[in-house]
Amino acid sequence: MLSVKNLVKIYQQKKADPVRALDGVSIDFADTGLVFLLGKSGSGKSTLLNAIGGLDTFNEGEIIIKGKSSKDFSQSDFDSYRNTFIGFIFQEYNILENFTVEKNLALAIELQGKKPDKQEIHKLLEKVDMLQYAKRKPNQLSGGQKQRVAIARALIKHPEIIMADEPTGALDSNTGKQVMETLKNLSKEKLVIIVSHDREFAEIYGDRIIELKDGKIISDVTKKEVVSEATSERMKVIGDNILYIKKGQQLTQEEMKKIILMVNNQSKNNDTFISFDDKANAELKKGAAINDDGNREKFEKTEAEDIKLKKYNPKSLKLIKSKLKFSDSFKMGASSLKNKVGKLIFTILLSFIAFTIFGLVDALSCWNRADSVYQAMQMTNQTSIVMKKYADQGTYSSSETTSPKELENLQKQFPNHTIKGVVGSYENFYLVANEPISHSSNELWSTNTNGYIHLNETELEKLNFKHYGSLPSADDEICISKHMFDTLVKLTAERSTNKITEDMLNTISSSNPISIELDSFKKIVGVIDDKTNLDKYKNMSTEELSDDDTLYYVMRYSYARLVYVSESVYNNLFNTTSSKDYYTYLGESESWMGYSMRLQNFSSVSEFYEDHKSGYANKDLFIQDVFPNLKTGIDPFNLAKDEIIVPKDYLSACADIQTDIDNGLIISLKTNDDEPAVAKFKIVGTLSNSFGDKIFINSDTFNNEIKPLYLGYDFLVSALIGNDVEDKKLIDVCENYDKNGIKFTIQNSATMILDMMSDILEIMTSVFVWVAVGFAVFASLLLMNFISTSISQKKREIGVLRALGARGSDIFGIFFNESTIIAMINFVLSAIATIVVCNVLNAIIITKLGFEVALLNAGIRQVILIFAVSLLASTLATLLPSIKISRKKPIDAINNR
Repeated sequence: MLSVKNLVKIYQQKKADPVRALDGVSIDFADTGLVFLLGKSGSGKSTLLNAIGGLDTFNEGEIIIKGKSSKDFSQSDFDSYRNTFIGFIFQEYNILENFTVEKNLALAIELQGKKPDKQEIHKLLEKVDMLQYAKRKPNQLSGGQKQRVAIARALIKHPEIIMADEPTGALDSNTGKQVMETLKNLSKEKLVIIVSHDREFAEIYGDRIIELKDGKIISDVTKKEVVSEATSERMKVIGDNILYIKKGQQLTQEEMKKIILMVNNQSKNNDTFISFDDKANAELKKGAAINDDGNREKFEKTEAEDIKLKKYNPKSLKLIKSKLKFSDSFKMGASSLKNKVGKLIFTILLSFIAFTIFGLVDALSCWNRADSVYQAMQMTNQTSIVMKKYADQGTYSSSETTSPKELENLQKQFPNHTIKGVVGSYENFYLVANEPISHSSNELWSTNTNGYIHLNETELEKLNFKHYGSLPSADDEICISKHMFDTLVKLTAERSTNKITEDMLNTISSSNPISIELDSFKKIVGVIDDKTNLDKYKNMSTEELSDDDTLYYVMRYSYARLVYVSESVYNNLFNTTSSKDYYTYLGESESWMGYSMRLQNFSSVSEFYEDHKSGYANKDLFIQDVFPNLKTGIDPFNLAKDEIIVPKDYLSACADIQTDIDNGLIISLKTNDDEPAVAKFKIVGTLSNSFGDKIFINSDTFNNEIKPLYLGYDFLVSALIGNDVEDKKLIDVCENYDKNGIKFTIQNSATMILDMMSDILEIMTSVFVWVAVGFAVFASLLLMNFISTSISQKKREIGVLRALGARGSDIFGIFFNESTIIAMINFVLSAIATIVVCNVLNAIIITKLGFEVALLNAGIRQVILIFAVSLLASTLATLLPSIKISRKKPIDAINNR
């Protein structure tokens, strides 16, 4: 089944000539028999055994296994060849120290993808007299016991070839004989190839002896039977000096005379022993090469007919690919850790630091504004979400009012939130119960209001706001926030009369209001507790409050200073106080005059005439004085849809105003010079400078086309609903520009800080990405160094596994498990440390520095990323060293070369 054709093995030496360890060796092996390879050290016998066993490579020639040439083998095929056909017995035993005797045998079976049969293992151990040691580790066995385990391991997978390299070299003579007896018995059914320097053993036990010298075969002899001379049926003379009498024979007188004659002739010159001891006779038969038939065996030159070769179809060769069980792979990987405790702790410590820094750097490098805002809101117990519209202008963003349509779209997108628009301007309480209020310079207790809002009962319930008293229904009624009520209680406490007290909270209503003066509002009919948390500031001293930059933003952008009005008042305020800036351009766009046209600038010429007609005898005189540069044929009281009259100052850049107007001068309204015009008008006249900055257009155009452009909410307000996913999604949507370049930036102290730091953060994130990658690489190199050391220390075990048939993937699995254990320890520690450190740093930023913003957004991303990087690091750390050791020849690994 096995043939070697013209095998050449050359060792390249650095400072000497190449050595031809094998020089064109060709041998055919029969399927059974005990073959000895003899020769002095350096003759090439071990090299030949390693080459035909796939433990070593060769430069030329081929090995043919069951008709298939090694020229068609990959490295993996050689591994499978060993796994399928060969059982190795080494001089140094090479039993795996981490496993018991029983497990060493089971491992050889498992590599073939089979489930070990415990009974079969015990039966085989019993056969080599090792069953009582099945649960012992190799370090508890003697040399002879280890060699018997090695033999049992070689036999357990029923190989067709057994290869043994000096199997008795480390044993005493008696144990050596036992091993040789075992191998001799096995050779009756298998091909056994033994490398030995012991010619005596070879001649006693061998069926064939091949002797090598300088890499060449100098002798190839086979044991053949020489039939002895039979003097009778009962007696044979073997050679000239040994007399053989079969057991149970009765000799005749004639035969006895022959024996006496032979004894007398022999004893003249030599000692003569006549033995009746079975043991002595057995040794004599073995030493004299006498078989059970009484014929002598002698070695003669091996002829072709002495080797019984079978014909094999190379296509029928089936190789078994190794499959090392995960549990075995894991155990072998984990066993390395306990042998290098100091280096393990050092590696884990440095890798842990590297992974933690990687997590922290990534938390900063992937900084997300929306995450920072939301996390800061949670850490500072904010409940209000205040949103202000901003338009992306390229290098900057401009604030704008929010249209009802935009509010409607946002509300549809987040139906579980109650998003309301705030209108009106900042106001201040002037009178409470007809007495002036003593204003506080402390921002926390200021009576400034931030705008007007309307909420009905359903919306209040949805927001989970607590309501005291009534909701406003009349135009002069309002509700105020609980904080504003507390402010009025505090600021009126020193009055002798007309105090606002805590008791009023339970009695206030539309029939029992608190009298106030706030713009046109006269009555407080209710109080709404909007859950705004101001405890942090209430516990501060006046000095601390004055030093805290966040208080203004908390008070400016929350429900605490909103005034609740009736629906009709709310709608009216929206229609009269909402405004938006549009800038004036002469012509299409080339000349920006720098004026902004606001809603309140527009007026009706008829109304203007009624206010200013005194002093004018008639309309014509009024027109001539008030509207200079009026275009011929234009009636200012009946302007066309596209006609406009502007203040004369608007046209100060014109050299000849009248000529430009007559030639059809156009004025465009834009939000900025990069945007298309929202409206265009023909300038048909100017307003005299003495009459202010009024703008006159057609009333229908104003109501239907211009006014809607100006109407919008100053900002939007909602409240956190307690659902992290939905709350965070709303903030995320608000904090990112949409496809139209619009976003609804959250307004609080966090966004104020982020606005100032955004450029710095963007630069930092781009730099820290590479810093994070650097630490990940550093951790990988640490692990790689550890695994390389581990592989170096386990080189012999790796070689043994390869000899048993393990593939490179099995070796990779062992050390991947080892590095993964380290990586997973690092992952757990680093993930925890990253989250803890991020939270601590955020808390320091907020509590110590006064910046209510979370710059380090550690979460599931960092956990997943650290896990992925840990896994990647363990893979890379294992891959290169494993590839290197897998490419090493198994025999070099076994010999620790």
